[in-house]
Amino acid sequence: MSQGPQLMLNPNEALATIASGAAFSLVAMAMLSSVIAALPPRLLDPQWQLTLGGALTSNGPLALMGLVLLHLAGFLRPDSSRLSKRLTRWRQLAVLVALLYLLLIPLELSSSWSAINTARKLQTRSLRETKTRVQTFRLAIDQASSSADLQRRLAAVGGPNLPPAMLQQPLNQLRPILLRQLQSSASLTRTRTDTSLEKPLTALVLEAIRVVGMAILLALGFASGATGTGTSDSLIDRLKILRPGRSR
Repeated sequence: MSQGPQLMLNPNEALATIASGAAFSLVAMAMLSSVIAALPPRLLDPQWQLTLGGALTSNGPLALMGLVLLHLAGFLRPDSSRLSKRLTRWRQLAVLVALLYLLLIPLELSSSWSAINTARKLQTRSLRETKTRVQTFRLAIDQASSSADLQRRLAAVGGPNLPPAMLQQPLNQLRPILLRQLQSSASLTRTRTDTSLEKPLTALVLEAIRVVGMAILLALGFASGATGTGTSDSLIDRLKILRPGRSR
């Protein structure tokens, strides 16, 4: 029985097609995720800058993998002018991407420092308000002439209503009890304020270290696959050539 002609698919061509398509998808996903995270834009807001830095470094590996896959496609199909032109454009754009990640480093450090300062200012203001409130209550307690007068003074400054059992005590016994309770409450408030700030600041510092480290690695990765116009050397290779003591 005779068989019709069979079309044999070149394995290199098939793999190059898959790699090229996957490269486009990975880069598109990275760009889409980064753009969505950056909306709406608030260029002067340190929190927005931190969000942008986190999104760019989190999605950067996808784009870098896309660049690697397109290099693989070009290697598998060196005879494809379409792949060659696309790879050339992507390698030129990779120069800008590498510079973008380098510029992200000072932006991340600046926005992190600004966020830390803002948190510190909020903590200082909260402690100052607590101190003022404690002083107001202490003054009301010290100046009271009787238990009933003490209750009126506390109510006037927004203090608590004392239970009847406490109001029946002599003022010279009630005053030290209230002062001890006031001091204990102030100490507890300061401890809670410090504790509530510790975890966010630690997370902020760790995130800044992650973003800066990722930005450096991504800049190196894109520079390895980046070329300028009129040259086939990668940006990393050209930087090596420019190093003192290296021969051209």
